[in-house]
Amino acid sequence: MSRPVHHRRSLPSSLTGALKLDVAAEIQMVTDYLQHLMEEMHGGAWHNKVDHKNGFVIVVLQPERRSS
Repeated sequence: MSRPVHHRRSLPSSLTGALKLDVAAEIQMVTDYLQHLMEEMHGGAWHNKVDHKNGFVIVVLQPERRSS
């Protein structure tokens, strides 16, 4: 199965701009933006995790805390 090819120039300029970021920082910025979009669309508090060692990115809804 081939992987889709995405180029930085296809990202919104607000994400890339004139900043010279390393790739890891750029990945975190995009993941933070996705978290923001999920919060806007679905509400609630969301969390993201980028794991470069194991090769995954996750954005999940944080469970509501129950008061004791």
